[in-house]
Amino acid sequence: MLAGRPVPLKHLSAGEELFAPGARTDDIYGIVSGWAYSYRLFEDGRRQINAIELPGSLIGVASSGRDGAAVGCATLTPVVYCVYPRAVLFGRVMSEPALGLRIVSEVVRQEVLIRERLSDVARRPARERIANFLHELYCRRRISGPLDRPFSIPLTQSHIADALGLTPIHVSRTLREFKRDRIATYVGHDLQIIDPGKLARISTLDLGYTRWLAGSGQVTPVEPAAPPPHGASMRPVLEARPG
Repeated sequence: MLAGRPVPLKHLSAGEELFAPGARTDDIYGIVSGWAYSYRLFEDGRRQINAIELPGSLIGVASSGRDGAAVGCATLTPVVYCVYPRAVLFGRVMSEPALGLRIVSEVVRQEVLIRERLSDVARRPARERIANFLHELYCRRRISGPLDRPFSIPLTQSHIADALGLTPIHVSRTLREFKRDRIATYVGHDLQIIDPGKLARISTLDLGYTRWLAGSGQVTPVEPAAPPPHGASMRPVLEARPG
């Protein structure tokens, strides 16, 4: 953990926005608990989901130097998060090289996830895209704490379609096959993974990548133990998940 005074925690309900596409923001957002997604809206109203944000994600690092955020971010579940002023966080890098390394590691992690998704969208059929997507989320979520049994993913078919460049019809057809094969099924609004082992077997993610996902050391904002002194400047507390 890097030394620093704590930042206050903030709360959002499911379906709320941390920030909208194009909004001017000088902050970086850290997800403490809950699920969110980063997205882009096109002129005709279509939505592209760029990333699923889990506990440990830092959102907005790549927006530095732009007039507005390239994407928006909305919650899928109730979310606890904290806000780091970008200028304060980046200003500490010169005196705290470890913090700079953690930020670079987060940027690299995001790039690897995006590259893998691009490969899936460009070259893989619907069944493999969806299996890889769900398996990736399962592996990522394991590093941030114990999983519920069965493991539930708070994504609708529309979310999955917008994340993978598929039509809702393709997603619905594939998930019916997954239900038939007892891999995954919807219970209410959540997609439950019935058999993670079977999901892993039909996924085409290579073993090295899934091991990296399961232990890639995400930068995690942590709840402060005590409030800062009155009038003190607020500095972030960051914790690195063990790799």
